[in-house]
Amino acid sequence: MVIRKPVKRARALFSDILKGNDPKYATNAEVNSTNVNSPSVFDKSKSDTQYLNQKTPKNTKKNTKPTKKRAVSLKYLIFGGEQSCLKRFCVAGSDQKIGIDWGQFKGDVPEALDVVFSAIGDSIYTRYDDYRANVTFITLDNLEEATNLMYKTLTYEDQKIDLYQTVKMEEDIMTVNIPNFKEISITKMIELVTKQLKPLGEIKDISALCNKYRNEYIPYGMKVLLRKNTIETELPLFLDHEDGRINIFYRGCKEACSY
Repeated sequence: MVIRKPVKRARALFSDILKGNDPKYATNAEVNSTNVNSPSVFDKSKSDTQYLNQKTPKNTKKNTKPTKKRAVSLKYLIFGGEQSCLKRFCVAGSDQKIGIDWGQFKGDVPEALDVVFSAIGDSIYTRYDDYRANVTFITLDNLEEATNLMYKTLTYEDQKIDLYQTVKMEEDIMTVNIPNFKEISITKMIELVTKQLKPLGEIKDISALCNKYRNEYIPYGMKVLLRKNTIETELPLFLDHEDGRINIFYRGCKEACSY
């Protein structure tokens, strides 16, 4: 029996492990081969294929936690008239391109989407499912068909289906974010926007979060889509009111879809 010195013994042991010769340290191949249900490391392509097949695919099958709030257009409070449908920015957006947010459905999403498709009838349209934004976009061939669809009352599981039209992104349009306005009422907030932002450009739309089941507004997350008078027009950092200031933030328009 050969007695190894401590240093040489450690080196030899490390060498044996690397070579797979030490009986105390079985290789991955040996460990896997002892389990008939586990694929060998040498059968990597088969293992990868099985892993890909077992991955849960992205789907829109079930949504157990539908959102209880929605963004609604408040533009009519500035310009009068009836409340219109909300518009969001999107690549190649237009009044003919309509978005359907999956988050509003509490049941089978494809089944809910079928309600919308059935309402379109025989009209020709293009459909795109955006898995990043969790939205289905449909583009109809003419404005009249899109307008008719927007004003139809569609329901799924006794809940109204919310649709929104899209707006083309442009360089001189800004998204003004008002993250918190809990100090004042929603109508007072609209007055501040009208008085202090409207002179700086054209308000394309203004949205706020509202409870889906009652006329209750949440005092955060308001957004104003503003086309500035000129690209050089500077916007304020806050809106003044009697009891203080409301901070605002703005940036170039953010797309609602991922393509």
